[in-house]
Amino acid sequence: MVKENLRSIENAYKNSSKYSLMYRDKAYINDCIRSGDVEAIIRFLDSTENKKRDFEELVQGDISYAQDMIISHLTYLAEYALEAGLDTAEVEKLNHFFRRQIHKSYSVSELVNISRDMSITYASRIRHYLSIEKKQSYSNLVLRCLKYISDHIFENLSVEAIADAHNISTSHLQRRIKEETGNTLKELILQKKIKQAKYLLSYTDGTLAEIAHSLHFSSQSHFTACFKRITGLTPLVFRNKRVR
Repeated sequence: MVKENLRSIENAYKNSSKYSLMYRDKAYINDCIRSGDVEAIIRFLDSTENKKRDFEELVQGDISYAQDMIISHLTYLAEYALEAGLDTAEVEKLNHFFRRQIHKSYSVSELVNISRDMSITYASRIRHYLSIEKKQSYSNLVLRCLKYISDHIFENLSVEAIADAHNISTSHLQRRIKEETGNTLKELILQKKIKQAKYLLSYTDGTLAEIAHSLHFSSQSHFTACFKRITGLTPLVFRNKRVR
């Protein structure tokens, strides 16, 4: 599955006790990134210099392995940024920049510094976006529904399920969504699913069928038709343009 592929590098090493400690630290950092808490990230990184030694011990001088781990971290950062609502083009630009940095680095120390820069940069961009988002005139109900869609993007979302989750009638919810966003709830769900599909097409090697299945489209052909309607391109054309 696509989501499992994103985590393949980490899952292969979870039996390592050193890695387990690093994994807990990474979970904390990721929570800070999601919320855009740049200061917390800097404080944590500045107070844990020994984590650099743990990383060096874990990779044991294997630069390729170290690069793979940092790229895996970058993949998660891009995912968090897209979940937060950042523009796909901005995320792609950031990823391209940091991937070049990673591939040009041939020391663990350099890679650790790049990882730090990545975390701080993405957190800063997310914080900036969230500060703008709060200024929008959406009601708390609509904002909660939009977040619910993002949090459950890999599920078979329906108007009924979202309404039930918020203890509101479907008719009232759909009316509020239409009044405040100008779109129907079904259209918002589709837009967010296509946005996630663009990320998966760009940064994973999942097949079109796997991506369509993971996002609960009824079929690959249905996924292709929806993707083309939203973006003007088929998923395959979009992916080929991204890998050039």
